[in-house]
Amino acid sequence: MVERVIQPTPARLVENGRPHCGFFETPIRTANILDAAQPFGWMPGIAGRWFRLLRLKSWIGFGLGHPELYGAILIQNAHYVAGCGAYFYDPATGVKHDWSILAPPWKTVMPETLWNARLVCADRHSRVIFEHRLEEGWHRVMASFPPRGNTPSLQIDLMLRQPLEEIDPLVFSMPIPPAHHTYTHKSPVRLEGTVRIGSREYTYDPDRDLGNLDEQQTYYPYRTRWRWASFATRLTTGRELMINLVNQMTPPDEPGENALWVDGRIRLLEPARIEPEEIPGHYRISSPDESLFLRFAAEGARHERHQLIVASMDYYQYFGRFSGHVTDPEDGQVYTIQDIYGPLEDMRARF
Repeated sequence: MVERVIQPTPARLVENGRPHCGFFETPIRTANILDAAQPFGWMPGIAGRWFRLLRLKSWIGFGLGHPELYGAILIQNAHYVAGCGAYFYDPATGVKHDWSILAPPWKTVMPETLWNARLVCADRHSRVIFEHRLEEGWHRVMASFPPRGNTPSLQIDLMLRQPLEEIDPLVFSMPIPPAHHTYTHKSPVRLEGTVRIGSREYTYDPDRDLGNLDEQQTYYPYRTRWRWASFATRLTTGRELMINLVNQMTPPDEPGENALWVDGRIRLLEPARIEPEEIPGHYRISSPDESLFLRFAAEGARHERHQLIVASMDYYQYFGRFSGHVTDPEDGQVYTIQDIYGPLEDMRARF
């Protein structure tokens, strides 16, 4: 069983075919998950590695908070398809715009490390670049999408500050029964730069605007299920707050990716339940000891549903508002959450 204790970080995620498991102090410099002996441990050599590659789902994404705008951008590679998606939502008008790129997986090479890496996802018209320099405490997102139909152009140039001496990351590695594994790195980030949508430009201030980083490398089992909720905000008191909550295929009595950040310092949380309510897109999130209670109300969603003979997917990516409270397990301080924007995902698949 993985203990809810943060350990020193190994140099590599996988050594001698076995992934290290647990919570770690910093992102692993070489997250070489393809070197794991499982899944397909019965298949030796290159053949086993090739099948593991096809099972591996990798992504790097950022949630982007701003007083007048909520948005997100993500590059993912499922190794049979890859691409980038971005959206921005204006709460005042209720207008949401989406942009996307579909790319060959062999041209979108996900990095094994964010300490010093560059990731590009592009097609003939659009281009997205992620630069990662954890050595220096920052990431950079540059994106260019032309206008299409009723969708305006999008230009992004943002620095996302993640100084490790000020912000603790959530770095978590854990087996998923029967023979699969997940590695993730999540963190608050401070935003600086500009987003231009059509002719309107939004300026991001690192003393005001927060986002969240989500890096994931996972071998999912054939039957996959998760619910994920997260937000980052600066309270009216000036304190920085972020929360990350996940229900997935890990055993219910094991620790998971559940964490609270207060002014950049992480607190590992007990597992929370994420349960749908009667109204579609509304969820109730709670912990057994009532230290956490949130309600989520969606204001929009992206829904993908596919049904094939041996594979299926029913995926909702909601964005909306969280309200409720969360208690700091270290000092008992209760933080009131009121209409804070963030995502909630609900995924069920066979693939």
